[in-house]
Amino acid sequence: MKGRWTDMLWGGRAREKREEAARTRQEAWQEWRIGPGGLWVLAYPSGSAIWFAADGHAGGAQHGRDLLCAAASAIWHTLRATAAELAAEGAGRILCDSLHTGRARLCFLPAEGDARAAERFLAIAAGYRALAEAFPYAPEEA
Repeated sequence: MKGRWTDMLWGGRAREKREEAARTRQEAWQEWRIGPGGLWVLAYPSGSAIWFAADGHAGGAQHGRDLLCAAASAIWHTLRATAAELAAEGAGRILCDSLHTGRARLCFLPAEGDARAAERFLAIAAGYRALAEAFPYAPEEA
């Protein structure tokens, strides 16, 4: 039998399945670039888990004095507190949580069938979206 094992598994529809999966991932991703420096924030599903990632500096002012970065950090701390509350309520568990200057990651695995995490994380995503709309990425100003 010739062909890729995925073609054999899906009866010759492997390309269709890969393209469908890629479309689903792309539609689910939310990405924001904030401020002249382009602080990058990304929210996306990975398997059953929900990932948030942030990298860079908003570039609105000198490091340590940037109100855009302070706003983005406040939203990030809200995200971390929300994930901890959800875990304490039994709505899921935190798989990773790291926060360093210029880089942050959080991965949360919701409990099966529990929609509380998605609802609360969508509200946090709205905060990043509002910040990005008010202070869009503008590399020429950085």
